[in-house]
Amino acid sequence: MIIALVFALVNSYLKPILKFMAMPIGFLTMGLIAFAINAAMLLGTAWIVSQVQLNIGFTLGGYPPHWGYEAIGVAVVGSIVISIVATLLDLLLVPRKVLGL
Repeated sequence: MIIALVFALVNSYLKPILKFMAMPIGFLTMGLIAFAINAAMLLGTAWIVSQVQLNIGFTLGGYPPHWGYEAIGVAVVGSIVISIVATLLDLLLVPRKVLGL
């Protein structure tokens, strides 16, 4: 629950700023920068949780304390999963009036 709360706070405050700053790159990559932003949010959440020292043990591929390819790979895969789940929830929760049914 604590990790979900930290992730929600990071996503609600930092993600809009990062998406706005990355908008030109987003146009060039046709939105693929969103995966990198989600991965950065996951890595930021892991770092924040480790700094608070609640002894939760939340790491992404060993980050923190070890930075490496595993951490980046796990964060990118996690961001893909988050994007898929968010897209499916958006499709399921669209009001019928918008769809014209």
